[in-house]
Amino acid sequence: FKDIFSLLSDLSGKLINFSNLANDTNTSVQTLKKYLYFAQKTFSINTITPYYRNKSKEIRKSPMIYFTDIGLMNYSGGKYGRLANSTDFGFVFQNFIYNILKEVTPKNHSIKYWRTTDNAEVDFVIDKITDTVPIEVKYKKYKNTKISRSFRNFISRYKPKIAYIVNINFSGKIKIDNTDIFFIPFTKLFFTEI
Repeated sequence: FKDIFSLLSDLSGKLINFSNLANDTNTSVQTLKKYLYFAQKTFSINTITPYYRNKSKEIRKSPMIYFTDIGLMNYSGGKYGRLANSTDFGFVFQNFIYNILKEVTPKNHSIKYWRTTDNAEVDFVIDKITDTVPIEVKYKKYKNTKISRSFRNFISRYKPKIAYIVNINFSGKIKIDNTDIFFIPFTKLFFTEI
């Protein structure tokens, strides 16, 4: 269980491949899934599933995990107080934003992620059944309204009414077609209606 948690801490915000994780921890897939079930039931981790409508082009099976306690995540991975590089900070920041989204997203909506077989991705998609809200998380300081190709692809394909890019410092707004895209500092996420 400890080895699994250690590996999961490195996989926060990334696709989970049960076979690879089972091999790396020398357990069966069935045992691994039981451990993950217990970790979820004890509120240590949450899993999110992919958002998809195009069954042939979008990933449909692999979940992602997020830790409910970022300190536990860093401790399990041996990184507590020792995050080494900006990639580590980026995934910790993404996990932090996930925890905020869990608090501000209405209970009748679900948090998902979006990824295509061509590796286009959006960090979070709030599935409102009748509409979606894509949310991209960037651990950097913005100076202007720059949008990734993946984010633009999602907007073009699903035409949401609003979208968010959560970042360190920048506030701004642009419009692509009929979608209002808000750049918001993470400190304002608690006060944003999703």
